[in-house]
Formats: sequence, C-alpha cells, structure tokens
Amino acid sequence: MVSGENRFNSETGCKVVTSKDLLVLLPSLAQGGVEISTINLLQGLTDAGVSTALTVVRSNGELWDLIPTDVEVICLNQPRLIRAIPSLVKVIRRIHPRAVLSNMVDLNLVATIACGLASAQPLILVEHIDPIARARAMEGVYERLFPLARRWLYRRADAVVAVSKGAAAGLVEGCGLPAKLVRSIPNALNLRRIQLLAAEEPPPQLNFSLNGDYIVSVGRLVPQKGHEDLIEAFGILRTRSEVHLVIVGDGYLRPKLEARVSDLGLRDAVLFTGFQPNPYAFMSRARVFVLPSRREGLSVAIIEAMACGVPVVATDCPSGPSEILYDGLFGILVPVGEPDRLAIEIEKLLCDPALGAELSKQGLTRAQDFNIPATTKRYLELFDEMGLNFGGR
Repeated sequence: MVSGENRFNSETGCKVVTSKDLLVLLPSLAQGGVEISTINLLQGLTDAGVSTALTVVRSNGELWDLIPTDVEVICLNQPRLIRAIPSLVKVIRRIHPRAVLSNMVDLNLVATIACGLASAQPLILVEHIDPIARARAMEGVYERLFPLARRWLYRRADAVVAVSKGAAAGLVEGCGLPAKLVRSIPNALNLRRIQLLAAEEPPPQLNFSLNGDYIVSVGRLVPQKGHEDLIEAFGILRTRSEVHLVIVGDGYLRPKLEARVSDLGLRDAVLFTGFQPNPYAFMSRARVFVLPSRREGLSVAIIEAMACGVPVVATDCPSGPSEILYDGLFGILVPVGEPDRLAIEIEKLLCDPALGAELSKQGLTRAQDFNIPATTKRYLELFDEMGLNFGGR
C-alpha cells in the first residue's frame, strides 16, 4: 500500500474516532471516477468547515495520498461488502455522525441496512449510474432481484443524490422513488489538479511520440464503455486519415479488443497504454477525445477532457453526455452503437480546426460548472434543507 496507509484506523484498532458531522462511505480507494470525485467533495466540505470521516470497506487502492489531511479514514478490511455490515454498524455507533453519505449502488444497499441496525440518520445515498440502463444490462437472477432491493431499501434513505438529471429520472421512473426524495448534483472535479497534471509528459517507458496526431479515449475496458464500437469506427476513419488511436485504461476486455485491432490490420495505429495514474497527459495532447459508452451516470471523463482543452465526440447514451454537452452545444453527440456515424463526426473535427478550437474554448468554460466549489455549494444547500447546518453554518 502507498504511504497513505499510516493514516487509516482499522475498525478493530484501539484509536477512538471522534464525533463527526458527516461519515462518507466508499468500497475502496481504487482509481476511478467515483472515488476521485468523492475525495474532491471531501476536500470541498472540509474547506467549508464540515468535519468528515471516510470509511472504506477494502484497503486496496492508489488514491490514499489524495485524501485531505483533516479527514480521518477508517478501513473495515472486509473482502466482501455484505460481510462489512457488522463492522460498519460498530463504526457508525462509535463515531455518532450527524449524517451518513454512501456512494455506489452495492454499498448503498449495505449502508441502508447498517444504518438501520445502528439507528443512524439521516442517510444520503449517491447514485452514480442510470438505474434503468443498468437494469437492462443485467442478466439472470440479479436482473430481477437487484432492482427490487434498490426500490425497497432506497426508500429508507432521507435523500438520494443522482449525479445527472437522467440518473435522477431513472430513480423516479425506474425505481419508483418519490421525486421529492431525489436530487441531482454532479460529481466534483479538481480542475486545477487536472490542468497541472495535463502539463506533464506521458511516461517515457511507453515511447510515446505521436506528437498530438491522435485521438484518445479514457475508460475501463468493459462492455459498458463501448470500445468495440470505437475500434470499428477507427478502422473506417483510418482508411481516410493517418491519425492514430490511443486507448487509456485497462479491463478484462483488453485481449479481445487487441485481437480485433489485429484483425483490422491496425496494430501499428492503435496504442493500448493500460492503466495510467495520469490520463490527462494523454488527453491534453490529443486532437479529439472520444467517449463511445453505451451507458453512463454522468461521465467524468468528458468533463476532464474539456478541462484539458480537448474537443469532445461522445455517444448520446443514458444518461450524462447530452447533459454535460448541452445537447451538442459544447461537443458532438452521436447515436450509440453506430461506428459509421462516430467515424464521420471524429473526421469532422479532425478536418475543421476552427470548430475544434471553438469547442475547446467552450468546453473549458463548461467544465467550471463541475469544479469542487460549485458541487460543494449544492451539497451544502442540501444539508441546510435537511436541517443539518454543518460546521456551524
């Protein structure tokens, strides 16, 4: 584990955690959009005078050193979420937080049970995906049981925050939650940190020397992210352009994607970088950022690309891209699952530098709406409406 390890208290440790305004829950501190945005929110809340503690179920992850120094961290050291319930109940009873805020749907279900057992309230759940889109993608017994569990348990929360308006609508329409229970507040991004990291060079071991003559996509290599469609689109684009494709991220689909690249004769034109702790170094030097996803909650990657000053082409998938891009005002939207259209719109940006420059300029402005202070302000407003008045506000 990285140097942040000495900052956390094991649930079984002897140190007593002092009472806090807010207890925030995450499965782990593995690199991911949810984890980073939650750490950013912790920073914003700490700066606003809200005393916070963070509980993680598992100790793995690369993000320990990003946690604000004023945030106390408790690690439950449990390999599975369901086994974390007794430990989480103990932590809640020991800290006596004035509120609990949980992230990610699986942990939200566990948190609802634990808070009920610990008689803790109020409970705020944060939903990072569109529940309707997720339900359609699930198979087998979980397709039937998971939505039922969410529908039943989420009603026991005092507020449910969705990271986009589309995800909020999915909670109301797909889960039957009362509209008054659901709020839409986007993820928090640290734009200053993104722009500082964007100025760094890509790691030398990759022999990265494309000099900006490439398009880039950043995300986990899983079906949800739609990289298969991107590779097909790039195969079409490559017949008319010498541009390269850089795919930043890792996942279990990588061997299949690499095989498809080879089948199309594109091995010399596509670079798989694997996981990169600083994806912004690749984003900022690209001519176009492409999001080919089939579903999203919000899509932090789009906002990160805009913060790096890169024009965006994204699929109009449920539920965040059209909201971020204002139905195409701040970037180009294409239908899901249409590689031909995706290739056409990428080529449009490559062939029209003026359009790319204009979208880059507008994107930088739009990204400010997702900066830490903007998101923190909306959470503080929610807390005030709930009568919490954290930090003596």
